[in-house]
Amino acid sequence: MKKILILLSLAIATLSFSQSAYEIVQDVQSFTNGKEVKYQMIWKINNNKCVMEIDYSTSGNMNVVLLPKNGNLYYYSKKANQETKSYYLVEDKNENIEFSVFQTNETIELNGYKATKFIMMSKTKEIHFWFTEDLDINVQVIASLFKGTEFEKIAKELPSKGFILAYTIKENGRTISSTKLNTVNNTNFNPAVFEFPSGYSLFKAE
Repeated sequence: MKKILILLSLAIATLSFSQSAYEIVQDVQSFTNGKEVKYQMIWKINNNKCVMEIDYSTSGNMNVVLLPKNGNLYYYSKKANQETKSYYLVEDKNENIEFSVFQTNETIELNGYKATKFIMMSKTKEIHFWFTEDLDINVQVIASLFKGTEFEKIAKELPSKGFILAYTIKENGRTISSTKLNTVNNTNFNPAVFEFPSGYSLFKAE
């Protein structure tokens, strides 16, 4: 009986170890109405749960957290001592975007991860992105944070496991956004990270 309990404990420990949790930080440079905006995207991923914090600290704006829940996508602002404690539903635009995705033969190493170049093309946009299969991440979990956008649809064309490390978006031939990999860290998260903060409630328009 004692041996069985020891073997069971080892099996549970092995299972827990195999479940990867990552914090991935990406640096973003975007151009809107001729103005340059820089910020960071901080991904927190644990098995089938994921949130993404957009860090606007360099521009003086409040950070925003995107959190998928029960098939919907929500966001809330993150700032100490803020008066409004609400989270908001991100409406699904459900745009019928026609595009094609193809894999190239180009590969590169980013922070030690082998990545392959993919290209997505539509009538007005062109996205070049580097995808790695070295990270044990469910691509569809990531797609839940891009509800109603090109990336949600792109995810269906990618391998089931991996992550888009870097990408460049062009619209009508002009670069509108560039995202680069900063860091990837294995970590442990407090389960509260994947829930709405205490005291927050869903915003309802009057």
